[in-house]
Amino acid sequence: GEYPSARSQEPTADAEAVLLSDRTHRPFQPPSLSRMVRAALDGVGQTEVRLLDLRYDFVLRRLQETDWQEASRVSGIEITALRLHFGKYPEAPQMPVSAGPEPETVPDELRLWRLLQKEGTSTAGAALRLVWQAGLQQDEIVSLQWEQVALAEPALHLPDGRTVPLTAELAQFLRELRAQGRGTGTVLLSPRRRRPLRADRLSK
Repeated sequence: GEYPSARSQEPTADAEAVLLSDRTHRPFQPPSLSRMVRAALDGVGQTEVRLLDLRYDFVLRRLQETDWQEASRVSGIEITALRLHFGKYPEAPQMPVSAGPEPETVPDELRLWRLLQKEGTSTAGAALRLVWQAGLQQDEIVSLQWEQVALAEPALHLPDGRTVPLTAELAQFLRELRAQGRGTGTVLLSPRRRRPLRADRLSK
């Protein structure tokens, strides 16, 4: 089978990949990596453990060791979704009052994540990520320029002077978006005409 190798052991054209196949020396595709992890877990009797369970365990440990903001940053999960899924655990810290009231509806993190994977780098997918993972407003999304995106930090520098930190996952997504030839001008463009979007069009 295929097993992951350290990137430093075998050079590859894909400089962003961390896990590489020992056989092909190429980045893993998600189904292949999932099968490999499933086999490893089954081999030690952990037949009921899923990758999602490990992700949840990681987030809970981050909450125990840091706070909600840091756990949100490293996991890419919006704080509202963190509260929904982890607020019931006694190990989770008390949410500060400044975080605001509980909204009437809370997104299902797993379903939303699957939707984001399905949308990929589409305009809708990019908009959803900027709302969910960076907390941008609709007008901020349609006016966002690539010159405001500082991937080295990584952060967004908005016209009102705010600096919005980017999760590692969102920063990587924006790198992929920029690599598709969208490295200048407006970040989000209409799917067909490739022009800046109006706010009402983005909402639809």
